[in-house]
Amino acid sequence: MKTQTKPIEPAAIWLTVEEAAKSLRMSRSILYRLITSGEIPSFTIPGTRSRRIDAAELKAWADSASGKQAA
Repeated sequence: MKTQTKPIEPAAIWLTVEEAAKSLRMSRSILYRLITSGEIPSFTIPGTRSRRIDAAELKAWADSASGKQAA
């Protein structure tokens, strides 16, 4: 008898600050300013200085900043 498995949910896509800045077509320094102000959420990887930004949250922020409704 075969067991059914649930489909694997796609994991969040985490972008580096450089990748996120390129996708928004802005400089890294402006993006860091938005991160520091709390406008764009991010997290630091423990034990490093590397930051990551959730691609879905970045899209939601970009949509709200441009006046679009998030889908």
